Amino acid sequence: MSILYLGQPNNQSILKLHILSPLLHEAYNYFHRCLTASLMRRRIYYLPFSRDVKLDVNKVRMLRESVTQCQQLGGTLCIAPEHRLSLHLKWHDLKDISTNETVAELAQLHDLRYHDIMDESDEIFRHKYQLIHASGSCQALPSGRERWEAVRLVLERLQSDADVAAILNKPRVAIIERCSTAGALDRIRLLPGEELEGHRADLIQKLAQSVTENPSHRMRWIAQIDHGVRHKIVQFITDPTASLDEFER
Repeated sequence: MSILYLGQPNNQSILKLHILSPLLHEAYNYFHRCLTASLMRRRIYYLPFSRDVKLDVNKVRMLRESVTQCQQLGGTLCIAPEHRLSLHLKWHDLKDISTNETVAELAQLHDLRYHDIMDESDEIFRHKYQLIHASGSCQALPSGRERWEAVRLVLERLQSDADVAAILNKPRVAIIERCSTAGALDRIRLLPGEELEGHRADLIQKLAQSVTENPSHRMRWIAQIDHGVRHKIVQFITDPTASLDEFER
């Protein structure tokens, strides 16, 4: 009834019906059967969109012409929330990499007057349906490769170092499930309690010493620095009260 009432030919606003993705195709087919293939003869338009779509000025004009035709014929746009957000955020992508003409055409499409109807509005407006676009080209995280290598080395020493294993094998400290798959890590679960707390400092100390004394090939620079500096590194890793200023000195 809302479509019949609001979707009048040459209306000043374009009727846009927002439907959740799992319901979109079923709803579109229902509206088409009841409103288009009937005496009502109301046009139902389907407007999918994805960020991966490559837009130029001609494609944007085709989109705008289709939406304008929908307005002139009194039709209704059916669109999913992620399609609407992708089309809206596409402007931010094109603003940095495309021509001014394409950006201006897309802005004109957004500036058209719409009459929005939200189906299942309690779900559509939930925060989990927000869409986030990363802007710009991909960039590596600062020292990312070294950080991932450090994490891998800590996990490897946790599995293989004899002094670390001696602590983990003490009663009520950890549960270890060996994995026979090549390249897979054993399942190690630390058990909260007095036993673990009593060995926590020693476990961290042994693990830090194992990493600094037997570094991997990619972190071999640690073995090349002065022993006193390596001792400071271990202290900084294991002592939460250590000051960064002291470490820099």
